[in-house]
Amino acid sequence: MSAKKWITILLAVSMSIMFNTGAFAADPIKVTFLVPDKKWYFWADVASFMEAAAEDLNMELTVVYTESGKNRFATKRLAESIVQGSDKPDYLVTVFLQGIGEGILSAAEAHQVKTFMVNANVPEKEKLQIGTPRTQFKHWIGHMYPTNHNAGYNLAEYLTTQAQAHRPSQPVKMIGFGGPGFSTVAVDRNAGVKQYAERDDVTLSVLAPTDWDRELAYKKTFALLKRHPDTQVIWTGSDGMALGAMKASQEAGRSPGKDIFIGGIDWTPEALVAVKNGKLSATIGGHFMEGGWIMVLLHDYHHGKDFAEMTGLTIVSDFKLIHSQNAPPYLEKFGDQDWSQIDFRKFSRAHNPNLDRYNFELEHVGSLCCQPKQGTSVSQKSTQ
Repeated sequence: MSAKKWITILLAVSMSIMFNTGAFAADPIKVTFLVPDKKWYFWADVASFMEAAAEDLNMELTVVYTESGKNRFATKRLAESIVQGSDKPDYLVTVFLQGIGEGILSAAEAHQVKTFMVNANVPEKEKLQIGTPRTQFKHWIGHMYPTNHNAGYNLAEYLTTQAQAHRPSQPVKMIGFGGPGFSTVAVDRNAGVKQYAERDDVTLSVLAPTDWDRELAYKKTFALLKRHPDTQVIWTGSDGMALGAMKASQEAGRSPGKDIFIGGIDWTPEALVAVKNGKLSATIGGHFMEGGWIMVLLHDYHHGKDFAEMTGLTIVSDFKLIHSQNAPPYLEKFGDQDWSQIDFRKFSRAHNPNLDRYNFELEHVGSLCCQPKQGTSVSQKSTQ
């Protein structure tokens, strides 16, 4: 074999090794994830999944928490300080909150920091002001959020079905606990349960604002069960509130899963175990993974593979419902939340040029996890 052919083969092998180990750039891609509420457990799950993606994709992830989710404007000020800083990130990932989203996008635009919004839709009245990604704000490069309205509706439907199976042919009495009014997530989930409750065989006695607060839901459940003793369903907009309502129901002499049916949203570990044990009837979730998938999309975008070619600029993800039957296999596969068993490079077009679409479906993730990873990737993480 000629020396020229040997050189060609060695070059091809070297390029393949570099490609498989993620050696795309000398320096890690810098991403800051701005969390709007340090006390809300859900964001810790989101951050954990993002950190696992950062490890695989040679990305430096900094997670910054706002101390109190009740002060939206503190989140805005923190975002402004991030994009104005001397060590500003390449990308900012944050949540759209009513009344401050435009300000965050404006600050990022002024300082040329690319932004990806996650988790929450933009209300129609604010869409008129800010448009869509890459229109009025060129550095707002993408937006991903789940179908929160459908989650609220589908949870109410499932809980009603469980109650009707317990007491056939009787109207279902329901109470509900929602998040704060400034959260588009809470507004959309509340709209879903309200729409479902328009049915003739369902009465939504009250939908109480509870600020995603577990302890507040616990206290309110006692009061509402006294006022509405014939309640069969407790709908909640988060797992924390569901767990608070479950505890109060038990202490009030009710039997969750038997004479009262309670569900939440988020797939938190504690809620998943309660569903497996039959104390909670359901939890809807999977959206905590969005942050990790955004890391994949940003990685590809940074390396010249614009995700918009396949997904568009606004990506609407679906929730999955977990009940007592499908909770055990999910917990067996993912219960330890060891996301390092997922090789996020397998979802990347930059690492796999022949991918014809992004497939972030849970079944696909499950089929690829727990396989040996090829190569290693240098990454850094920091949390504030």
